[in-house]
Amino acid sequence: CTSVTGCGVKLIENGNGIVFDNKERHPRTMVGQKADGTIVLATVDGRQPSSEMYGMSLMEMGALVEYYGCVDAWKFDGGGSSTMIYSK
Repeated sequence: CTSVTGCGVKLIENGNGIVFDNKERHPRTMVGQKADGTIVLATVDGRQPSSEMYGMSLMEMGALVEYYGCVDAWKFDGGGSSTMIYSK
């Protein structure tokens, strides 16, 4: 292996969204994969209601990556430490 990443909760498996009872909204980072292998990354801010940033529940996260065509998706991180940095 050249690199390995651990994930949290699975959001979508083989094109099927997973149902969650937890409706708590938090900042979140997630990763998804489309059928053609394309990787989709997303980070959602939250805990800032005065700026209308509430975060997402697990179901909302699944719906977001499903909207972008992912057939498999996982939650990476949540809460105040949820951050994404991208560099080419």
